[in-house]
Amino acid sequence: MTLALEIEKEKKQSWEADKTECKVEVVIDMLKEKMSIDMIARFTKLTVDQIKEIGKKNALL
Repeated sequence: MTLALEIEKEKKQSWEADKTECKVEVVIDMLKEKMSIDMIARFTKLTVDQIKEIGKKNALL
């Protein structure tokens, strides 16, 4: 693999991690606002189980 391809791969991985972190922050805020898990799933494209896990980790469920 060339250096350019490695750099591009690392950028993509970084972007995906940032995107995931942003979604987690949004889920936390939505749970704090007492939005339904189904509605959060629809808006964030995360599964109900993922949202429940985030909520439990942050003592919101």
